[in-house]
Amino acid sequence: MRIAQTLLLLVALAVIPNAQVNAETPKSMMFELRTEFYNPEIDSAFESATPYEDAFGTDFMWGLGAYVDYQLLRDYGSLAIGAGIAYNSITGEAVEAESDDETSLYMMPMTLGLTYRFDMLAQRWSIPIVPYAKAGLTCALWWVTNGKGEIANTRNPNSPYEERTGWSTTFGFYYGGGVQFLLDVFSHRMATTMDSEMGVNNSYLFVEYLRHSLNDFGSAESIELSSDGVSFGLMFEF
Repeated sequence: MRIAQTLLLLVALAVIPNAQVNAETPKSMMFELRTEFYNPEIDSAFESATPYEDAFGTDFMWGLGAYVDYQLLRDYGSLAIGAGIAYNSITGEAVEAESDDETSLYMMPMTLGLTYRFDMLAQRWSIPIVPYAKAGLTCALWWVTNGKGEIANTRNPNSPYEERTGWSTTFGFYYGGGVQFLLDVFSHRMATTMDSEMGVNNSYLFVEYLRHSLNDFGSAESIELSSDGVSFGLMFEF
């Protein structure tokens, strides 16, 4: 009996250190780096004029962004609250006659919202796919520059033709979702090392679609910056 107890104790001592090495560190946050494509619907606010297309053609704005969230709940998936910021820009030609000056449109959208990730497929059944949904509030600081790199001014094409300064902040909301692909499946040893040494539990590639309703909640006085946006990048869970 004593021999059996001694053997069980030795086995337990051998297993416990390995369990500690292989155990995941606690996880409560997600950080992402993204590149995004954005096509503001500025021209939809005009009956006949197309100022955005005239200056920038049919090209998309391109930008980089970051997003971080904190996981509030982890039962039946993950519910998180987070915030993000991005920097988007596009350059075209001024629409004035006999002018070849460049003009640029810049946007810094900022978001605050909730994300639900259905990560049970990856966590419980080793399927490396995590679908998710997002929704929240957004605002965008935007400005237009002229050929000298200065903030541009313009006049309203319709009566009363008042002058407008080429920068402002516009508010709205967003919703959409995406899919994450768990990169840990390619190298479990590297994933374990990143977890134990840097606290990064999981790494993901993701692709995302968001609908931005960005027009001061439907105000007739607002610039129309709404868009269907697509982004992709890397996520790190820690």
